[in-house]
Amino acid sequence: MPLPHLFAVQKGPLISSRESRNLLMAISTGDFDTPEVKKYHINNKRLLALHSEYTVTQQKYKNSKRIPQNLAFYDMLKKRIPELQWQIIEREKTNPIVNFNLPLINNLQPSLASLLLGNAQYIGKNKLHKQWPTLVPKVDTQVLTALNTFFANTDAIYPTEYEGVKIIKWLTAAKAGKPSTLFLHTCPDYSVEPTGDDSKPYKHNFKSLGNDIGQIALRILNTFPELANLFNTLGIAPRVVVTIADYEALSAQTCRRVGESKTTFLRKVRQSLSAFQDKSTLPCIEAYMTTELFSGGEKSWTETVSKYKVSLKNSDLGAIAIGNSIFDKIACARKALYSKWFDSGKSTEFYSEIALSQAAEYAAIGCQIAKSFQNCLVLGADSNLFGPFYSSVMAIPTVYLKRRYS
Repeated sequence: MPLPHLFAVQKGPLISSRESRNLLMAISTGDFDTPEVKKYHINNKRLLALHSEYTVTQQKYKNSKRIPQNLAFYDMLKKRIPELQWQIIEREKTNPIVNFNLPLINNLQPSLASLLLGNAQYIGKNKLHKQWPTLVPKVDTQVLTALNTFFANTDAIYPTEYEGVKIIKWLTAAKAGKPSTLFLHTCPDYSVEPTGDDSKPYKHNFKSLGNDIGQIALRILNTFPELANLFNTLGIAPRVVVTIADYEALSAQTCRRVGESKTTFLRKVRQSLSAFQDKSTLPCIEAYMTTELFSGGEKSWTETVSKYKVSLKNSDLGAIAIGNSIFDKIACARKALYSKWFDSGKSTEFYSEIALSQAAEYAAIGCQIAKSFQNCLVLGADSNLFGPFYSSVMAIPTVYLKRRYS
């Protein structure tokens, strides 16, 4: 049976068994003037490198008798696919043969030449293969591995294939040198209390407002070493922009809940934003109050949110591929949070209206960052249910960290 933990990727034309035998002979002898070399446009440097590797590998078998003809090539292949195992099958009148299994490509076992020349590749399966079964064969192996490492090490939510297409487009553009932006939206430093649950170790109680880094912002900040690894591995250098939800100071109810005036609320969130910027390990991070992104400040922000609230209420979701039932879903998922932040013991309809208002805020932000920044990707740590609303005007890829609060 094929090895279940390997994933097959076709990177070029598959070479038939007959043509493979001729190419392997050319590699072993160093005579590259063959029809197959011309047919597949194989670079002589690649063939010379394989010939040199073969010559060195073959030395350990120079005194051996009755070994499989291509055993040196199998040794070379194992360097590329460490998981590869084989059996040597003895035959009475001729040399033994090698029997091995790898996942099929197009219902065929790729030939040795296809594998050695990289036309067929195998990589260890990771979670992205399950999430992106159609997309993975089209994705560069380095990108796939780097992304999976980031998702695993940050405990992020593995994106759907639909979202994966947008993420890959963002990375491809960034790798090609297109100006790109990583956008981070954070929340004020609302007070929290422990829950005793390791999966969600704290919950907001909204008893006060601090001026340091809030728990959601801290969750994002803690990913910066892994973000740096991702950027370095792929050779990208996006602009990094962080904002904080200063607009929550416009809610008299929120200000009363945390015991602040609008003025003191705004002072504290600006201090929180500065604290985030000071503790950032990524270079040249830009930090803004959210309303500062809007040319008219608070007035422009309020008008834009109101416009999107009306649109969402009228089921005009624009480019967002979701239905209006999403607001009830958000309300149910965030009921514990909303009951502390706003009034407790209210109906689903009451909390659904809050969800609608917040969705309009995300839509407004998505609209503005689409205008203000090039090739944007959002990294979030709040509720991923709001992620689609960033794409109110144009498709903006989003990556969400698993929620660590209730």
